[in-house]
Amino acid sequence: IRVNQLEAALKELLPREAADTDSVTPLLEAMGQVGDFIDPGVFVDYLFDGHLGHPLRGITVRYISHDLLAEMRAAGAGEDAKVYEIEPTVIRPKGQCVRCPRDGRMGAAYVDCIYGRNAAGLSDFMLSYTWGYKVCDIADTLSSFCAHKSLRPHLATVWVCCLCINQHRVKEQKKEGKQVPFAEFQQAFGQRVVGIGRVIAMMSPWKDPRYLKRVWCDFEMYTAIEAGIEIDIAMPEKDTKDFCDELLAGSGVDSMWTALSSVQVEEAESSVPTDKTMILDLIQHGPGFLHMNWMISQKLQRWAVDSASAVA
Repeated sequence: IRVNQLEAALKELLPREAADTDSVTPLLEAMGQVGDFIDPGVFVDYLFDGHLGHPLRGITVRYISHDLLAEMRAAGAGEDAKVYEIEPTVIRPKGQCVRCPRDGRMGAAYVDCIYGRNAAGLSDFMLSYTWGYKVCDIADTLSSFCAHKSLRPHLATVWVCCLCINQHRVKEQKKEGKQVPFAEFQQAFGQRVVGIGRVIAMMSPWKDPRYLKRVWCDFEMYTAIEAGIEIDIAMPEKDTKDFCDELLAGSGVDSMWTALSSVQVEEAESSVPTDKTMILDLIQHGPGFLHMNWMISQKLQRWAVDSASAVA
């Protein structure tokens, strides 16, 4: 409908003070609404969304697997595009004209630009992954996870850093040469892990997970293990099928144990050398590399045994 029709309808439905046109315009501006038309359903979802700007606000699996992939196609990105490739073309532009509900400035996190319970809400899970993964594989992993756990994708809500952290502020800080102190980041991240209470660690490909080669992923795994948080191992359906096919063929056992015994946190990499130094120092002076490698291997082995039992 036209914006002026929306304003007229609000004047009829609401008391004069609440329906004042001057109170509608800021809302539309905060939403990033431009032009003379607006979807009334989106506007209502925005009005009644009680978790905008919440630090644990996440995005539903259905939105990721349908709407996000559709937005990628519309932006000219193939579904094989990786996270770091769509950050400047899909993720950041989504909130460019939206006022951030967290700090009141222009430029909002992707998750604060979508409204309604089928799109976003308080997170049930945190996804631990790498920006080098394909977005379609992330969508497939989460959809498969929901299917295996009998969860409804339009309600299962996941905190995904690329979508839930305000990338506009990240870019601003980098441009200004600022960096969040590691201790401050560690505290905030730990609170988020504990607040959500459950982590999905995406392992792909299963024979040689890129996940374990990224120091930030190891840090997330370390934080979850130290906090006693439940960790679910998940992967794209094609990886699960390949794993099961090799087990049934009798050739997967050696590959599986080779993959599980090759965990070496101390060899993980980071695009920022100082991050690697601080995280590895944290682990070394905490549980130690050997114990950390053992803990991760044990988690993977339990997942492998459960998966093998399901195939048998």
